[in-house]
Amino acid sequence: MVEVDVAGGRLEVTTNSGSIRVREAMGEADLSADGGGSIDVGSASSLVAQTNSGSIHLGEIVGAAQLKAGGGGRIQVRSVGQVQARTSSGSIEIERASGEVMVEAGGGGRVTVTEAKLGVRVLQAGGPVLIGHVGGRVSAETGGGSITVKSSAGSVVVRTGGGDVVIDSAAGDVHAETRGGRIRIGPSGGVTATTQGGDVQIDGSGGPVIARTTGGNIRIRG
Repeated sequence: MVEVDVAGGRLEVTTNSGSIRVREAMGEADLSADGGGSIDVGSASSLVAQTNSGSIHLGEIVGAAQLKAGGGGRIQVRSVGQVQARTSSGSIEIERASGEVMVEAGGGGRVTVTEAKLGVRVLQAGGPVLIGHVGGRVSAETGGGSITVKSSAGSVVVRTGGGDVVIDSAAGDVHAETRGGRIRIGPSGGVTATTQGGDVQIDGSGGPVIARTTGGNIRIRG
């Protein structure tokens, strides 16, 4: 175990035999746990962190964070500026981001982004995606699993290999596609919704609507 209470400048730590725990890093932090250990950071100005198989848990990162968790390790972030996060198979949870969010998950885990001031992009090999309130554009794709977006101040483009799609509201246009599942879209701009097996419900579209299903009902309400 490597433990750091307060680091006043740049901090760089690599260990092959345990976890890394940092309470506060006032400057940039570059952390690597190569032996299966986890990384825990209370706060930092900016961060690069990677593990071979352990989880990454972060408190407040003021600036940018680049995160990679190998094996089945999870990534959990309470507050961050811009973030790029990748896991091999574990879940990813981002509570608040003041910048862009870019997430890539290898599959099997859940991706959750609760709040982002700018855009969100998610690429998930297989698993559910839950996106809360976003101040920009949303793009999400999963090989198999449900996709839910609470609200977006921009356009929304989502695709799943199999699962339900729910978009509660979007200020821009919505493009939603599933190979097997229901689609429900709330108030938005124009809508293109396609499912290969399931119902389509569109409520309050403010633009052109294209709805397709090969095995279900279509309901459109103004």
